[in-house]
Amino acid sequence: MSIYNEFSQFLKLLINGNIWVETQLNIEIQPGMIGINGFYLDENSKRHSLRTKDSDKLLESINQFHKETTSKDYESRWNKFNFKMNTDGKTEKVFLWDAEWQSEVDNLNAEIKNNNPHYKLPKWHWEL
Repeated sequence: MSIYNEFSQFLKLLINGNIWVETQLNIEIQPGMIGINGFYLDENSKRHSLRTKDSDKLLESINQFHKETTSKDYESRWNKFNFKMNTDGKTEKVFLWDAEWQSEVDNLNAEIKNNNPHYKLPKWHWEL
């Protein structure tokens, strides 16, 4: 199963049989951390938050997907990914590098390192 099919199945599971016209999965990733949230729009365009039930398999798939779609080349790096799908099966994929968020995370990690010399700064797979 492709990762995009896995995302589609995951979203349908979270929607849990409700009537929908569009749904979106949002992924935020940092070394050692993956955040997932999403929403769906019903037939009246009302937005409903999806409560994710993270599975180890999905998190492992996302981590592998990130490694396969990024490299040392700055052009291909991303720390946020949005996967949008509508009921006719059309999908939209958006890869983002949120530099402002990355700077906040890096500054927080540097502050922790200053307070704890034994703290190991997290590294992206391309930095290893």
